[in-house]
Amino acid sequence: MIELKSLVEKSKDKIQYYKVPYPHFIIDDFLPDEMVDEVIDNAIAQFDDDTLVIHGNRKFIPNTSAVFQTLMEESSAWKILHRYLASQEFFNELKDNFYKNDTAFYKKMVGQHDILVKNLIKQKNSNFYQKLRSIRLRRVDQCSLKGIIAFKIFSILEAVKLKCRVVISEFVSQKKIAQMLFDLSLAGNGYKREIHRDSDNRVFVFILYLSELDDKGSGGDLRIYSSQNTDESTIMNTRPSKDEVRDVSSIKPQKNRLVVFLNSERSFHGVDKMEQYQTKRLFCYGSFTMLNKPLLKLRNSMKTEFSLHIL
Repeated sequence: MIELKSLVEKSKDKIQYYKVPYPHFIIDDFLPDEMVDEVIDNAIAQFDDDTLVIHGNRKFIPNTSAVFQTLMEESSAWKILHRYLASQEFFNELKDNFYKNDTAFYKKMVGQHDILVKNLIKQKNSNFYQKLRSIRLRRVDQCSLKGIIAFKIFSILEAVKLKCRVVISEFVSQKKIAQMLFDLSLAGNGYKREIHRDSDNRVFVFILYLSELDDKGSGGDLRIYSSQNTDESTIMNTRPSKDEVRDVSSIKPQKNRLVVFLNSERSFHGVDKMEQYQTKRLFCYGSFTMLNKPLLKLRNSMKTEFSLHIL
Protein backbone atom coordinates (compact mmCIF):
# COMPACT_ATOMS: atom_id res chain seq x y z
CA MET A 1 0.00 0.00 0.00
CA ILE A 2 1.26 3.47 -0.93
CA GLU A 3 2.00 5.79 1.97
CA LEU A 4 2.01 9.53 1.39
CA LYS A 5 4.43 11.27 3.71
CA SER A 6 6.37 14.54 3.56
CA LEU A 7 5.63 15.07 -0.15
CA VAL A 8 6.43 18.79 0.01
CA GLU A 9 9.67 18.17 1.86
CA LYS A 10 10.64 15.41 -0.60
CA SER A 11 9.97 17.82 -3.49
CA LYS A 12 12.18 20.61 -2.13
CA ASP A 13 14.69 20.28 -4.97
CA LYS A 14 12.03 20.88 -7.63
CA ILE A 15 9.82 23.49 -5.94
CA GLN A 16 9.35 26.63 -8.01
CA TYR A 17 8.91 29.36 -5.39
CA TYR A 18 7.80 32.92 -6.13
CA LYS A 19 7.63 35.90 -3.77
CA VAL A 20 6.10 38.26 -6.33
CA PRO A 21 3.36 39.39 -6.41
CA TYR A 22 2.62 37.27 -3.32
CA PRO A 23 4.11 34.04 -1.93
CA HIS A 24 3.21 30.98 -4.00
CA PHE A 25 4.91 27.85 -5.24
CA ILE A 26 4.51 25.10 -7.82
CA ILE A 27 5.45 21.42 -7.56
CA ASP A 28 5.20 19.27 -10.70
CA ASP A 29 4.81 15.48 -10.44
CA PHE A 30 3.57 15.92 -6.88
CA LEU A 31 1.92 12.54 -6.32
CA PRO A 32 3.67 9.20 -6.86
CA ASP A 33 3.27 7.96 -10.45
CA GLU A 34 1.77 4.66 -9.32
CA MET A 35 -1.32 6.31 -7.82
CA VAL A 36 -2.09 9.23 -10.16
CA ASP A 37 -4.11 7.36 -12.79
CA GLU A 38 -6.17 5.58 -10.15
CA VAL A 39 -6.92 8.91 -8.46
CA ILE A 40 -8.04 10.38 -11.79
CA ASP A 41 -10.19 7.44 -12.91
CA ASN A 42 -11.91 7.11 -9.54
CA ALA A 43 -12.59 10.85 -9.39
CA ILE A 44 -14.18 11.15 -12.84
CA ALA A 45 -16.58 8.31 -12.02
CA GLN A 46 -18.16 10.40 -9.23
CA PHE A 47 -19.61 13.10 -11.49
CA ASP A 48 -23.12 12.76 -12.87
CA ASP A 49 -26.13 14.89 -13.83
CA ASP A 50 -27.01 15.47 -10.16
CA THR A 51 -23.63 16.98 -9.30
CA LEU A 52 -23.79 20.60 -8.15
CA VAL A 53 -22.64 23.05 -10.87
CA ILE A 54 -21.06 26.44 -10.03
CA HIS A 55 -19.03 29.16 -11.79
CA GLY A 56 -20.49 28.64 -15.25
CA ASN A 57 -19.65 24.99 -15.83
CA ARG A 58 -17.78 23.53 -12.87
CA LYS A 59 -19.13 20.34 -11.33
CA PHE A 60 -18.34 20.50 -7.63
CA ILE A 61 -18.03 17.78 -4.96
CA PRO A 62 -17.00 19.02 -1.47
CA ASN A 63 -14.61 16.77 0.45
CA THR A 64 -17.06 16.86 3.38
CA SER A 65 -19.94 15.54 1.26
CA ALA A 66 -21.57 12.11 1.36
CA VAL A 67 -20.49 11.54 -2.28
CA PHE A 68 -16.87 12.18 -1.35
CA GLN A 69 -17.15 9.87 1.66
CA THR A 70 -18.35 7.14 -0.72
CA LEU A 71 -15.38 7.86 -3.01
CA MET A 72 -12.98 7.27 -0.12
CA GLU A 73 -14.75 4.05 0.84
CA GLU A 74 -14.48 2.72 -2.71
CA SER A 75 -11.01 4.03 -3.60
CA SER A 76 -7.98 3.29 -1.45
CA ALA A 77 -6.00 5.87 -3.44
CA TRP A 78 -8.43 8.65 -2.52
CA LYS A 79 -8.57 7.54 1.10
CA ILE A 80 -4.78 7.79 1.30
CA LEU A 81 -4.67 11.10 -0.59
CA HIS A 82 -7.36 12.72 1.54
CA ARG A 83 -5.72 11.53 4.76
CA TYR A 84 -2.52 13.30 3.70
CA LEU A 85 -4.09 16.52 2.37
CA ALA A 86 -6.22 16.90 5.51
CA SER A 87 -3.35 16.20 7.90
CA GLN A 88 -1.43 18.26 10.42
CA GLU A 89 1.71 17.14 8.60
CA PHE A 90 0.68 18.73 5.29
CA PHE A 91 -0.34 21.92 7.10
CA ASN A 92 3.04 22.10 8.84
CA GLU A 93 4.90 21.50 5.57
CA LEU A 94 3.11 24.41 3.91
CA LYS A 95 3.59 26.67 6.93
CA ASP A 96 7.31 25.88 7.18
CA ASN A 97 7.79 26.45 3.45
CA PHE A 98 6.16 29.89 3.46
CA TYR A 99 7.84 30.90 6.71
CA LYS A 100 11.28 29.89 5.46
CA ASN A 101 10.98 31.58 2.07
CA ASP A 102 9.26 34.81 3.11
CA THR A 103 9.40 35.17 6.89
CA ALA A 104 8.48 38.85 6.95
CA PHE A 105 5.35 38.41 4.81
CA TYR A 106 4.27 35.35 6.79
CA LYS A 107 4.61 37.15 10.12
CA LYS A 108 2.77 40.17 8.73
CA MET A 109 -0.22 38.18 7.46
CA VAL A 110 -0.41 35.17 9.79
CA GLY A 111 1.55 36.00 12.93
CA GLN A 112 2.54 33.38 15.50
CA HIS A 113 -0.25 30.97 16.42
CA ASP A 114 -0.59 27.36 17.47
CA ILE A 115 -2.93 25.77 14.93
CA LEU A 116 -4.48 22.34 15.29
CA VAL A 117 -5.86 20.60 12.20
CA LYS A 118 -9.07 18.80 13.07
CA ASN A 119 -11.83 17.44 10.83
CA LEU A 120 -14.94 18.77 12.58
CA ILE A 121 -17.14 19.19 9.49
CA LYS A 122 -18.67 15.97 8.22
CA GLN A 123 -21.98 15.76 6.38
CA LYS A 124 -24.61 13.29 7.55
CA ASN A 125 -25.59 10.62 5.03
CA SER A 126 -29.13 9.78 6.15
CA ASN A 127 -32.00 9.83 3.64
CA PHE A 128 -33.39 12.94 5.35
CA TYR A 129 -30.17 14.93 4.89
CA GLN A 130 -29.80 13.69 1.31
CA LYS A 131 -33.25 15.08 0.55
CA LEU A 132 -32.32 18.39 2.15
CA ARG A 133 -29.13 18.62 0.07
CA SER A 134 -31.07 17.86 -3.13
CA ILE A 135 -32.89 21.18 -2.66
CA ARG A 136 -29.64 22.99 -3.38
CA LEU A 137 -29.53 21.44 -6.87
CA ARG A 138 -32.95 22.77 -7.88
CA ARG A 139 -34.13 26.16 -9.00
CA VAL A 140 -36.29 28.05 -6.51
CA ASP A 141 -39.40 27.53 -8.64
CA GLN A 142 -38.80 23.76 -8.44
CA CYS A 143 -38.81 23.71 -4.62
CA SER A 144 -41.74 23.74 -2.25
CA LEU A 145 -41.90 26.47 0.36
CA LYS A 146 -41.80 23.76 3.03
CA GLY A 147 -38.57 22.35 1.55
CA ILE A 148 -36.89 25.76 1.35
CA ILE A 149 -37.78 26.56 4.97
CA ALA A 150 -36.53 23.15 6.15
CA PHE A 151 -33.25 23.63 4.27
CA LYS A 152 -32.71 27.09 5.81
CA ILE A 153 -33.54 25.92 9.33
CA PHE A 154 -31.27 22.90 9.24
CA SER A 155 -28.45 24.92 7.63
CA ILE A 156 -28.60 27.31 10.59
CA LEU A 157 -28.78 24.47 13.10
CA GLU A 158 -25.75 22.70 11.59
CA ALA A 159 -23.80 25.98 11.59
CA VAL A 160 -24.60 26.55 15.28
CA LYS A 161 -23.62 22.98 16.19
CA LEU A 162 -20.33 23.39 14.30
CA LYS A 163 -19.62 26.65 16.11
CA CYS A 164 -20.13 24.92 19.46
CA ARG A 165 -17.81 22.04 18.52
CA VAL A 166 -15.11 24.47 17.40
CA VAL A 167 -15.32 26.65 20.52
CA ILE A 168 -15.10 23.59 22.77
CA SER A 169 -12.17 22.15 20.78
CA GLU A 170 -10.27 25.44 20.95
CA PHE A 171 -10.90 25.74 24.68
CA VAL A 172 -9.73 22.19 25.40
CA SER A 173 -6.67 22.30 23.10
CA GLN A 174 -5.83 25.98 23.68
CA LYS A 175 -5.14 26.15 19.95
CA LYS A 176 -6.92 27.62 16.94
CA ILE A 177 -8.74 24.99 14.87
CA ALA A 178 -8.33 24.64 11.10
CA GLN A 179 -9.69 22.07 8.66
CA MET A 180 -8.74 21.23 5.11
CA LEU A 181 -11.84 22.11 3.09
CA PHE A 182 -11.59 21.45 -0.62
CA ASP A 183 -13.64 20.27 -3.53
CA LEU A 184 -13.16 17.81 -6.34
CA SER A 185 -14.08 19.69 -9.50
CA LEU A 186 -14.59 18.95 -13.18
CA ALA A 187 -14.74 22.10 -15.32
CA GLY A 188 -15.78 22.41 -18.97
CA ASN A 189 -16.34 25.14 -21.51
CA GLY A 190 -18.01 28.13 -19.91
CA TYR A 191 -16.14 27.84 -16.61
CA LYS A 192 -14.40 31.00 -15.42
CA ARG A 193 -13.43 32.78 -12.22
CA GLU A 194 -13.42 36.52 -11.80
CA ILE A 195 -10.33 38.24 -10.38
CA HIS A 196 -10.52 37.84 -6.61
CA ARG A 197 -8.72 37.00 -3.43
CA ASP A 198 -9.87 34.08 -1.33
CA SER A 199 -12.22 34.49 1.63
CA ASP A 200 -11.16 35.55 5.11
CA ASN A 201 -10.90 32.19 6.88
CA ARG A 202 -8.71 30.57 4.23
CA VAL A 203 -4.97 30.52 4.97
CA PHE A 204 -3.01 28.17 2.67
CA VAL A 205 -4.86 27.77 -0.63
CA PHE A 206 -4.02 24.98 -3.05
CA ILE A 207 -4.91 23.61 -6.47
CA LEU A 208 -4.00 20.07 -7.45
CA TYR A 209 -4.44 19.63 -11.19
CA LEU A 210 -5.33 16.10 -12.22
CA SER A 211 -5.68 16.61 -15.98
CA GLU A 212 -4.48 18.79 -18.80
CA LEU A 213 -6.46 20.68 -21.42
CA ASP A 214 -6.05 20.06 -25.15
CA ASP A 215 -4.66 22.70 -27.51
CA LYS A 216 -7.98 23.29 -29.31
CA GLY A 217 -9.43 25.89 -26.94
CA SER A 218 -8.57 28.95 -24.89
CA GLY A 219 -8.77 29.98 -21.25
CA GLY A 220 -8.63 27.73 -18.20
CA ASP A 221 -5.20 28.83 -16.96
CA LEU A 222 -4.75 30.14 -13.42
CA ARG A 223 -3.80 33.79 -13.74
CA ILE A 224 -1.78 35.58 -11.06
CA TYR A 225 -2.35 39.32 -10.61
CA SER A 226 -0.70 42.15 -8.73
CA SER A 227 -2.32 45.40 -7.68
CA GLN A 228 -1.69 48.47 -9.84
CA ASN A 229 -1.73 50.48 -6.63
CA THR A 230 1.55 49.77 -4.83
CA ASP A 231 0.64 51.85 -1.78
CA GLU A 232 0.30 49.22 0.95
CA SER A 233 -1.89 51.56 3.00
CA THR A 234 -4.61 51.42 0.31
CA ILE A 235 -7.37 48.92 1.07
CA MET A 236 -8.10 46.97 -2.11
CA ASN A 237 -11.41 45.52 -3.27
CA THR A 238 -11.68 41.77 -2.70
CA ARG A 239 -12.81 41.44 -6.34
CA PRO A 240 -10.90 44.14 -8.22
CA SER A 241 -11.57 45.11 -11.82
CA LYS A 242 -9.02 44.44 -14.55
CA ASP A 243 -8.09 48.13 -14.45
CA GLU A 244 -7.03 47.78 -10.80
CA VAL A 245 -4.60 44.92 -11.35
CA ARG A 246 -1.72 43.85 -13.57
CA ASP A 247 -1.50 40.38 -15.14
CA VAL A 248 1.78 38.95 -13.82
CA SER A 249 1.85 35.30 -14.84
CA SER A 250 -0.17 32.33 -16.00
CA ILE A 251 -0.07 28.76 -14.65
CA LYS A 252 -1.29 26.03 -16.96
CA PRO A 253 -3.27 23.04 -15.74
CA GLN A 254 -0.89 20.13 -15.90
CA LYS A 255 -1.50 16.59 -14.74
CA ASN A 256 -0.18 16.07 -11.20
CA ARG A 257 0.79 19.73 -10.66
CA LEU A 258 0.34 21.30 -7.22
CA VAL A 259 0.01 25.07 -6.81
CA VAL A 260 -0.10 26.62 -3.32
CA PHE A 261 -0.35 30.24 -2.23
CA LEU A 262 -0.61 32.15 1.01
CA ASN A 263 -3.89 34.04 1.17
CA SER A 264 -3.65 37.78 1.80
CA GLU A 265 -5.36 41.07 0.97
CA ARG A 266 -3.62 41.13 -2.40
CA SER A 267 -3.39 37.45 -3.36
CA PHE A 268 -5.40 38.13 -6.52
CA HIS A 269 -6.00 35.37 -9.04
CA GLY A 270 -8.61 34.27 -11.55
CA VAL A 271 -9.37 31.94 -14.45
CA ASP A 272 -10.19 33.11 -17.98
CA LYS A 273 -13.32 31.61 -19.51
CA MET A 274 -12.78 28.15 -20.98
CA GLU A 275 -13.90 28.01 -24.63
CA GLN A 276 -13.81 25.43 -27.44
CA TYR A 277 -12.00 22.69 -25.52
CA GLN A 278 -12.65 19.04 -26.22
CA THR A 279 -11.32 18.01 -22.80
CA LYS A 280 -12.21 19.02 -19.27
CA ARG A 281 -10.22 20.38 -16.34
CA LEU A 282 -10.18 17.95 -13.39
CA PHE A 283 -8.76 19.42 -10.20
CA CYS A 284 -8.95 19.79 -6.43
CA TYR A 285 -9.25 23.31 -5.05
CA GLY A 286 -9.37 24.31 -1.42
CA SER A 287 -7.50 25.42 1.65
CA PHE A 288 -6.69 24.98 5.26
CA THR A 289 -9.55 27.01 6.66
CA MET A 290 -9.98 28.46 10.14
CA LEU A 291 -13.24 27.19 11.61
CA ASN A 292 -13.71 30.05 14.06
CA LYS A 293 -12.39 33.56 13.55
CA PRO A 294 -10.11 34.43 10.60
CA LEU A 295 -6.41 34.09 11.28
CA LEU A 296 -5.15 36.47 8.60
CA LYS A 297 -4.69 40.15 9.32
CA LEU A 298 -7.13 41.61 6.81
CA ARG A 299 -8.54 45.15 6.59
CA ASN A 300 -11.36 44.27 4.20
CA SER A 301 -13.86 41.45 4.61
CA MET A 302 -14.86 38.56 2.38
CA LYS A 303 -16.76 36.04 4.46
CA THR A 304 -16.11 32.33 4.02
CA GLU A 305 -19.18 30.39 2.94
CA PHE A 306 -19.27 27.20 4.97
CA SER A 307 -22.76 26.24 3.78
CA LEU A 308 -21.56 24.05 0.89
CA HIS A 309 -19.52 21.98 3.34
CA ILE A 310 -21.94 21.91 6.28
CA LEU A 311 -25.11 20.80 4.44
